[in-house]
Amino acid sequence: MEILRLKMEFAWIAYHKLSNCFAGEKVKIAAVIHTSTEFLKFPNSQKIRLGTKIKIRSVDSFDGSILITYDNRPQETLNHTVCERLFVE
Repeated sequence: MEILRLKMEFAWIAYHKLSNCFAGEKVKIAAVIHTSTEFLKFPNSQKIRLGTKIKIRSVDSFDGSILITYDNRPQETLNHTVCERLFVE
């Protein structure tokens, strides 16, 4: 009788908040935290989903909002609250 042996390896990925990104960075949406139905409606309405690749155009030093582009869409501004809840890699 043969016994199938599986070697399981896990890779830890260091996600960080979108709010910690800098202008010029290219990142991918990897996770969402502190979700509510109300909150999830916003990124969904903007076609921002897990796996969406975005480019940070600028970060406002006053209010922490971030100007992004993605999927050949025009520039979009995300406020600091949204950026705190989106994790990227």
